Amino acid sequence: GDGANDACPALAVLREGDMLLARSGDKRSEANDRSGTETDEEAKDRNEESKSGRFGIISALEKAKMKEEKIPKCNVLEWSSGADLRCLITDVIRGECHSS
Repeated sequence: GDGANDACPALAVLREGDMLLARSGDKRSEANDRSGTETDEEAKDRNEESKSGRFGIISALEKAKMKEEKIPKCNVLEWSSGADLRCLITDVIRGECHSS
């Protein structure tokens, strides 16, 4: 998940033993303004030029914890690059445990 709207299912639907792969970091102002492949480094460089705020899911989960004392039952794993995401998924497939 990456948007604040993904926090609701994380809090209400996902259970212990489930995993939420939550995107962290900054988003681009013109995410659809490119085509073709892009390395993590290229994305990072372009992101520095055109920040448009942060991905909302992590902050939405933090607000739910502070205001409503709601904490996801699932494991929340943060990623900010394709390499991070690939590593997390590989570890999950291999059965390596991650905790939130």
